[in-house]
Amino acid sequence: MQSMVVDRYLRYSEIADYISCQWRHDKKFNQGLISTDLVPARDFGSAFHIGIAAAILAWIDDPDPKYVRTKASIAIEQWADSLIENLDTMGDAAYNEIVQIIRDLQESAYQCVRRTLNTFLKLEEWETVIVNGVPAVELEILMSQEDYPDFVPPGWPGVTAHIDWIARHIPTDTTWIIDHKTLKQLKTEEQEELRLQFPMYQKIAQRLGIAVNGTKTLQVRSTPPSIPAETKGGLSRARIATTWSVYKSELIKRGLDPRDYAEMKTKLDVIFHRWSTTWRPQEEIDGVWNRVILPVAASIARSWYDSVNFEPDDAAAQRSLGSIYCGFCDYRVLCIETLRGHDTTHILAKYRNATVAPADEPLDLRYFESDTGLYT
Repeated sequence: MQSMVVDRYLRYSEIADYISCQWRHDKKFNQGLISTDLVPARDFGSAFHIGIAAAILAWIDDPDPKYVRTKASIAIEQWADSLIENLDTMGDAAYNEIVQIIRDLQESAYQCVRRTLNTFLKLEEWETVIVNGVPAVELEILMSQEDYPDFVPPGWPGVTAHIDWIARHIPTDTTWIIDHKTLKQLKTEEQEELRLQFPMYQKIAQRLGIAVNGTKTLQVRSTPPSIPAETKGGLSRARIATTWSVYKSELIKRGLDPRDYAEMKTKLDVIFHRWSTTWRPQEEIDGVWNRVILPVAASIARSWYDSVNFEPDDAAAQRSLGSIYCGFCDYRVLCIETLRGHDTTHILAKYRNATVAPADEPLDLRYFESDTGLYT
């Protein structure tokens, strides 16, 4: 029989998947089935992350706005080129359609990065923290059992964390773990406060001696501000998802006086960016680690041991049917067809088998997060 040590590093996304649906977790992590389908919402989030990270790193080298935008554009273009390069061979029509979807994602993600930099994220107010000589941007942290035996949960070779950004806010002299999140609708402070990811990352940062005051989510609305419709009398005064600055620019383009539309300033109150900030007491950070992370890590280790030492049992991993994530889960069709007792060979062909990584190179599943639209 195999040893009780799992063959991969523990990461937040695995814990989140196990909590939300053990069956999906088993397919994704224990069996290594990774969907190859293009998911626009998820891939848009990946492209935005790559672009904003490139912009932050460019700012460190040279704060010239044109240089920063260029670096962001190049990074997103390279992301798109990589996706296209790895497309499966298919008919010309289908291939060209998918290529166009990817190029559209590339352009919309770049424009979203530009809007964020132009209207919300003031990079001159932030100083990126340096960790082991490296800027803490898209920072991959590896903590092995050998180096941190008092910290890594039993049964795991190590813990890994992928942190979008650690930076000091210069005006307030406070340091934050920052996560970028693209959404169709921005979330409330209460929703963001309960994210399991953040207290886990704070605990890891503390163990590594990285001092932070708390966590922030840079929430970004993924859709651009709408353009108001033109009417016989000027511009429509209907409330739409846009900003006063966009509305005003459309008025000026048409030679209309913004003062005649003054009431639209308060009517167009849709928020496209938001900081969600959480200061956590040490008791909460420790409580999440000891009462959530460690028990779940132990359960996952046991499920992995069973999966490699005994005959696969589809019923062993419990499904969470009815979950809010079921509708856009990468394994939805496979799940339903398995329950119906149908042959799933043709469905399994749409997945690739992730290669198990050595202990010092944790399996990289960042581009395949199905429930957040982001990579973690």
